[in-house]
Amino acid sequence: MYITLDSSRDDLHRRLDAMRGDKPVEQFALDCLQHGLQALEFQRRQILELKKHPLLQFPETRQEFRDLDEEAIKAAAAEKNPANPIAVEVTRLATAYIAQVNDYARQNGNRLPNFLPVDVPKVAIEKAAFHVAAGAIRSTLQKQNAKTAA
Repeated sequence: MYITLDSSRDDLHRRLDAMRGDKPVEQFALDCLQHGLQALEFQRRQILELKKHPLLQFPETRQEFRDLDEEAIKAAAAEKNPANPIAVEVTRLATAYIAQVNDYARQNGNRLPNFLPVDVPKVAIEKAAFHVAAGAIRSTLQKQNAKTAA
């Protein structure tokens, strides 16, 4: 197999030469090709693994909370008032997310994969709820692992 790299970009040539170091050009090209193929295979395996798991999604954030900034959410959390409407919304969202993870685990023999695809939180209150839920899940898993190890 013959591969020709033809580039008129001096910056690309400098970067390639710096990366190549003392290796012969042929060996460097072969190494690049092998590493590229390994990266593609890793990406392919990740995509196949992702397809096995559902996308976990947050419920819709109520309209009145969509424009809250991070400071308003932190202030509500600092109040430690569970009746605060912002705290209630964070709790609602986090509870819904935890319920999805629990349902997924129950459907899969009480097991969770190393990662689950998640719909990325879009607004500040969703991000806060995600952190609350992730912390609760992490804590539960750590406790269960400690019991299993004991």
